[in-house]
Amino acid sequence: MYFTKWKETVILCACICLLAVPALATTVTVSPATIPDAGSSVDVTIVADSLPTGLSGYIMTASVADPSVAEITAVTFPSWASMKLNSAVPASEVSLRASDLSLGVSPGAKGVTLVTLTVKGKIAGATTLGLTVRQMDPDGAGDPINPTVIPGTISVGGVVPTATVTPTATPTATPTITPTATPTATVTLTATPTATPTATPTATVTLTATPTATPTATPTATVTPTATPTATPTQPGQEPGYITVFSYPLGGSVALDGTVIGTTPLQDYAVEPGTHTLTAAYPGYREYTTTVTVSPGEHKRVPLIIFMKGIPTMFPTTIPTTSVTTNIPTAVPTATLTPTATVTGSTGTGALKISTVPRGATIYIDDVVKGISPATISDIPAGNHELKVAKQNYKTTVKTVTVQAGKTIQVPLIVLSPTRSGF
Repeated sequence: MYFTKWKETVILCACICLLAVPALATTVTVSPATIPDAGSSVDVTIVADSLPTGLSGYIMTASVADPSVAEITAVTFPSWASMKLNSAVPASEVSLRASDLSLGVSPGAKGVTLVTLTVKGKIAGATTLGLTVRQMDPDGAGDPINPTVIPGTISVGGVVPTATVTPTATPTATPTITPTATPTATVTLTATPTATPTATPTATVTLTATPTATPTATPTATVTPTATPTATPTQPGQEPGYITVFSYPLGGSVALDGTVIGTTPLQDYAVEPGTHTLTAAYPGYREYTTTVTVSPGEHKRVPLIIFMKGIPTMFPTTIPTTSVTTNIPTAVPTATLTPTATVTGSTGTGALKISTVPRGATIYIDDVVKGISPATISDIPAGNHELKVAKQNYKTTVKTVTVQAGKTIQVPLIVLSPTRSGF
């Protein structure tokens, strides 16, 4: 009995020690940059100092505080970013998204470059390049990464940033002192500005009105500095919304309000808040149209678009039977059987590179477990095989794949559909 209690005590202490170990924090730094003159460009790197749990992907927004000084003209993602997307450039604010499908950023990585931005100077001045991390996921299971962000300073034409907040504190203290001071002290303060001497003779003529007129004139002088800070932080327009579009098959073109904005997968594309008409198209399939309503700052996922084969506008009843007969040449079956004969006669082994959305799905080749996505499955006999991908709470996907001897075939990205509502 005593041994059992001793063992329980040791286990409890070990757990407390593990809980006491502080979690390693991640800091994301935007490198400062000096642009020699207006019209020139420099590269600004965004680096994570350490990633104890690795990295599977991120969603971030980079923005220039003063768009009149500089703008972002280009985005360069690192080689580990298997899937990457950014909003249109040049712009003062750019949405960034990257996913690591090849496990390029392993746990414990240090000094990882997340993205490189090309920044162009517009006028001589100074501003900051800020970063908002909306989502940062670890590699595999675990809590999300909540990094500390250090913005970078952008200097154009040798201009050094100056603090403009100091004048705001000076006028604020002046009204507090002026009413409590004597009229003589008020005259001394109002003598400093150039525009105030007109108020001085008024106070000298009527002694009775001097105490009343002086406090009234003093706040008037104070209003001018107060109005300056109010006008400085110009409120930008509404924060944009963001839409994410997936389709099957992948690679369909996406248009918003009649303008093509990219191809699927389209992730976190910045749009103006409101209701938009979204159209998706894929060669040989029917066009898909829907409406999307996005609020400011909202990240909206459009339901998975599954393209359907096009239906002819005229049915065969209008086509002569002779046309139908002549459209079936005897050489067609021979042509379709040729690849099958080639595959069957092939020897050796090949490999398949398989990625899924979401990650972590179980991969079966001919009903045999081969790994967890993303993964490269090697030593597969050449020929046709059944590929099955399964994950809890998602529909199982089954397809036929062809393995070629001595080659690694990239299987098109498999997007799993959830078994419950939502995508």
